[in-house]
Amino acid sequence: MGESPKPRRSSKPRWKTPLYRTIVGVFLSAALAPLLSKDIDKRWIPVFIALALTFAWTEIIKNRKRKRIAFGATFLACVAVLAVLTMWPSLMSLFAASQDVKYVPPKGRLIAMQGNVPVPSSQMCTGLPEAQEIQCLCPRPLKYELAALSPPSDTNFSTELTIHAVREPMYRLRVFARTAIVFTGPLFASPHDEDRTATVVQRMDYDPYSIVIRSSAPQELFKIELHTPEGLRIKCVNQEN
Repeated sequence: MGESPKPRRSSKPRWKTPLYRTIVGVFLSAALAPLLSKDIDKRWIPVFIALALTFAWTEIIKNRKRKRIAFGATFLACVAVLAVLTMWPSLMSLFAASQDVKYVPPKGRLIAMQGNVPVPSSQMCTGLPEAQEIQCLCPRPLKYELAALSPPSDTNFSTELTIHAVREPMYRLRVFARTAIVFTGPLFASPHDEDRTATVVQRMDYDPYSIVIRSSAPQELFKIELHTPEGLRIKCVNQEN
């Protein structure tokens, strides 16, 4: 009986197959990503391609120790890029330069103010996943802090809400809550106190899940006490002006 013929080895180098697959995958992803999501900044596509090619390059390295080090470094770089990409809109808004005009402070008290009837929060950004809903409600998010206060007499919980300016001073903002707000206490504003400016807290009976804060002068900080039947939970705080 004759010996069975040995299978012929492919003349193609081993590193070519993963490299080809990576290149094809990268270009397909780069082409499909802008079609699947309009929010993706197309300037990131060359970064994705560079990272994918770096992954392919690690397949060429023959030394196992160097290969593991190169793969680990590339993996960490991918994690860092994805983290930055996830926070990109917030980072861009955080470091965006303020375009506010530098006004000469008026001699009198700043009392002029224009208001409107806010749309109920229940009718805004409906049918979206939670992350997209928050981004829709608060395209210009503000930093805030919550601190528990002594229980009030009119309901169950009292919370102090402190809001900080992020990009430029605040004139008008809206707080979106997951908890119904039944009472709002006095509003503290800085650097312009009530002797120099007019401030208003707008709590709507038709929308207990949000409040609007207005000031006739630019403020860096707002602080207010809120009473709620449940522990206060905030979706987000949006700077509207």
